[in-house]
Amino acid sequence: MAPSRIDDSPESHPSSDTAYGLTTSWPIAYDLAGSNLPCRLEGEIGDLVVLGEIPKQIDGTFYRVMTDPFVPPHPGNVPLDGDGNISAFRIRDGRVDMKMRYVETERYKLERKTNKALFGLYRNPYTHHPCVRAAVDSTANTNLVLWADHFLALKEGGLPYSVDPHTLDTIKYDPFGPQVKAKTFTAHPKVDPYTDELVVYGYEAKGLASLDIVIYSLDSQGVKHDEQWIKSP
Repeated sequence: MAPSRIDDSPESHPSSDTAYGLTTSWPIAYDLAGSNLPCRLEGEIGDLVVLGEIPKQIDGTFYRVMTDPFVPPHPGNVPLDGDGNISAFRIRDGRVDMKMRYVETERYKLERKTNKALFGLYRNPYTHHPCVRAAVDSTANTNLVLWADHFLALKEGGLPYSVDPHTLDTIKYDPFGPQVKAKTFTAHPKVDPYTDELVVYGYEAKGLASLDIVIYSLDSQGVKHDEQWIKSP
């Protein structure tokens, strides 16, 4: 039996919950359910309830970043395009404190100000509202890396956002610029064990759908070395 065609039109995502008979501005979709259910929380909780016992030897902070749309997204969009939301779990003396903050990307601030989605489908600028065509379309929702005194929130389609690791305040976009004339920065850089440098690459480095790939490294001071440009096959 051939698989049925998936209807991803706005009409296929009713803004009502049949379980309660109430309406909502959020599309009812599998992509926004289960583990993808938006959290949309910013705040702090001190001394979380712990089941069991945390060894006293553990002293540090565990960070996570997740995709978490702040405003109702385009009904046909994918869940991995949600805004980046960082959680920090500070573990010390058998206790845990938690803090959550959104990465205040240009996209997040524009949509929060208007309280509606201005960016359409993932990696499709033709579906964006005309007023944001020149804006940086990065959600900083994929990975977190500490390098050269910068705590980086990363997304493959853009450059890093620098975040304060203690307050989770967003500091700036592209903290290593303008050393490299690239528009992308991998979300999964690696440390070279021989040079102790961060190896970085960016695909579509000259813009969406371009064939350009850039490869370079950043030393412990954030200085760029060995920049190479190639074309993808």
